[in-house]
Amino acid sequence: MAIPTSDPTSCVGPDVDIIILSYNRTQDTIAAVESALAQQGVAPTVILFDQNSTADCIDTIQARFADEPRVRIHRSPRNLGVAGGRNAATRLGSSRYVVALDNDAIFEHEDTVALAVGALEKDATLAVVAFRVMNYFNGEDDWQSWCYPAALKPQAAFGFEATQYCGCSHAIRRAAFEQVGGYDESLFFLGEEKDLSYRLINAGYRLRYLATAVVRHKVQPEKRVAWTGGRYFYAVRNSLYMEYKFGTSAATLAMSAAAWTLKGAYNGLVFSALRGVAASVGLAARYRQAGRNPYYRLAPTTRQQIQVLEKVTPEPLGRKIRRQFVKLSGHRDTA
Repeated sequence: MAIPTSDPTSCVGPDVDIIILSYNRTQDTIAAVESALAQQGVAPTVILFDQNSTADCIDTIQARFADEPRVRIHRSPRNLGVAGGRNAATRLGSSRYVVALDNDAIFEHEDTVALAVGALEKDATLAVVAFRVMNYFNGEDDWQSWCYPAALKPQAAFGFEATQYCGCSHAIRRAAFEQVGGYDESLFFLGEEKDLSYRLINAGYRLRYLATAVVRHKVQPEKRVAWTGGRYFYAVRNSLYMEYKFGTSAATLAMSAAAWTLKGAYNGLVFSALRGVAASVGLAARYRQAGRNPYYRLAPTTRQQIQVLEKVTPEPLGRKIRRQFVKLSGHRDTA
């Protein structure tokens, strides 16, 4: 990919920090950085936050961009997870807008970031612009990354108001991000975007899925998520912990914990489920001791807004029970 001149005077447009978390994947990471540097209509600073990759990997990347002043590379001595890594990378910059890009993705066009930043510039109530994520290999929508209601899939090419966003790539208004406290680093990974999004909505901001801002994600067409014990543990723990922070009643939390455990047992992941339930209690206790973030207490209007946008409808008890007896792909308990 041809990279424009690094002369800062050649960049016209708002300053933007493009953060990329990296863990190995040398050539994919280089391609992601090149894609970020190629963006036009903005003045990008690319912040590559490496999460303890192999020495060969990071040395190769540093050598590739040694003469590029728009690239800052930070080497972390340990993996901080998605939430912690994004917080740390964001703190290394200062631009009003922060764009995140996974290191196995690239921007489809050279004006992708400018489109997202333009939307943020035009609407002060907009906190997040979610990008359309397409499969790098087959050019189709990457449904594995789809985090929106299934009913909105026909709108994938058109855009809509959202209640969360896909972590693969998105643009965030820094002031809004800092106002609500950034990502909760105790989540490590899974659910961190939803956790932040609900707080932003509660603070009066909006989120928008912008179909014209496209990234290409290098996920194999036949690949499926393997629900190992470790991943299921995080899913259970983070889901219950977030529900607690958002003010869910004790009775509802107990039912959710039972449902996760039942599904885990059906999939041979009962030990991971039980560990997740226990760990969520520990996180909730530490959250109480540290002091509650006021943006987690969702106002009734916020809850109603989320339900409307997520097209939530009452579900019969029988259907809820049947949903627990669904086989997860590639499941195996590693607890």
